[in-house]
Amino acid sequence: MNKKMIFDADLLLETYNPGTSELAPRTAAFAATLANATPAAASSTLSVPTVESLRAAVTVSLADKSLSYPEGLTSHSYTQENIGGMDCTVLRAKHSASVPTLVMFYGGGFCLNTLFAHKPFMAHIMTFIACNIILPDYPLAPETKAPESMAKSSIFLQSLLDNPTTLGFSEQIVLMGWSSGAHMALTLALNLQQQAPPLFHKISQILLLSSWTDLSLTVARKGPYQAQQNKDTIAVGADTLEIMTGWYLPLGYTIDEPEYCPALRSIDELKALPPTTVIAGSCEVLLGDSIFIADALRRARAPVQLVVLEGQTHNYLVYDELSKDGVFVPELIGRIVTGQPIKTMVGTDGFGLTVNAFNTSE
Repeated sequence: MNKKMIFDADLLLETYNPGTSELAPRTAAFAATLANATPAAASSTLSVPTVESLRAAVTVSLADKSLSYPEGLTSHSYTQENIGGMDCTVLRAKHSASVPTLVMFYGGGFCLNTLFAHKPFMAHIMTFIACNIILPDYPLAPETKAPESMAKSSIFLQSLLDNPTTLGFSEQIVLMGWSSGAHMALTLALNLQQQAPPLFHKISQILLLSSWTDLSLTVARKGPYQAQQNKDTIAVGADTLEIMTGWYLPLGYTIDEPEYCPALRSIDELKALPPTTVIAGSCEVLLGDSIFIADALRRARAPVQLVVLEGQTHNYLVYDELSKDGVFVPELIGRIVTGQPIKTMVGTDGFGLTVNAFNTSE
């Protein structure tokens, strides 16, 4: 194991200083209720979980608690399509060939299928902007290891970018991911930069939501954000994340292997990325990882903005109660994709955003 620290704590604190961030009231109450109702979903009660027990816990914790659909849309509004050999869940706008297409890699520690919980969240974005939604159903660990999962996901993404108009989409492709899905989205983009530069340059924006970018977990365990991260009792902790990485990664990987830590990619790779927005909760388990990648992009002089949802945890995306606490993230994403101002966004409870833009015109 590499003994050197893979990040500079002083630089990370300079990028975002959380001060005394506290959970928003509704979020804190919901976290306590959820932990009591489904203790298996709380990291403090998980001891050497199996993939089956984790999947069962997620099913229970999301039952009747996931984000509801906006008026006029339901789960049946989505269609099933195959793009580049990848089964995808797709929601098309009325004029699908002339609006942005948001490609969202769902989260779940590379081993949990939470696609169904992402469907209503993404549908809400369509109430703020005209867009298409694509949710690729990529292969999961431990049944599929990282190299194969990434290879199949890369074929899907290249097939979409190669000629989106033949699939009924416009050329404006926004690449997104949440948690482990953010790791996949960013890694795919960086790999594509080397494998097929013309296709890479077709990605118009990247949005990384609560990104897990350091699979060595050095930042999660030793970064300067432990006080804030420990307030997140809804998401699993670093010990469970370590188990998930063991299921996902191939044997023989090293702690500082850039393929599994995108923030350690070369300056030349990072600075060539399209405009990127990193979004994280101020009290979430992967706050440090999100700041880690934002700081790496800042130092590479890539166009990047770090948006911190004050008072929020890691799972703001999939629970109705959390989505109502603070800024409504689907609206935030809609504004970002269309280039609208976001700095003054405040939720009905008064919780807003901290926005730091680096190397951009903003």
